[in-house]
Amino acid sequence: MARGFKSGGRARGTPNRATADVKTLAGEYTASAIETLVALMQHAESEQVRLGAARELLDRAAGRPAVYAEVRGALKSAPLDVRAMSDEELMAILQEGHAGRGRAEGADGRGH
Repeated sequence: MARGFKSGGRARGTPNRATADVKTLAGEYTASAIETLVALMQHAESEQVRLGAARELLDRAAGRPAVYAEVRGALKSAPLDVRAMSDEELMAILQEGHAGRGRAEGADGRGH
C-alpha cells in the first residue's frame, strides 16, 4: 500500500459522479425504507427479522458501535500501538505468532 500523498483519482471530499445519481434516487426512498424497518421491527413474526430491523434503525440513528479486538498472549515488551505500526511490522508479528502456534500444536495442527 502506498504511503504519503495520493497520486491520482478524485481529490478528498469530491463526490463520486458515478454513484451520485444512484444516491439521489435512493434518497427519495429513505422515509419509506425507515417506515418499512419500523413496521418489520414491530410486526414481523420472526424474532430474527425484528432484531435485524431494530439493529438497522439503531445503526442509522446512533451509528454503529466501534469494534475492538483484544490481543492476548505474552508480550516481550511494553504494549504496542498497532495503529502506529507499518504493514510490514504487523505482518511480522502475525507470522511470528503463526509459527509459534504451529510448534505448540504439533505436526498435525490439532495440538495432539
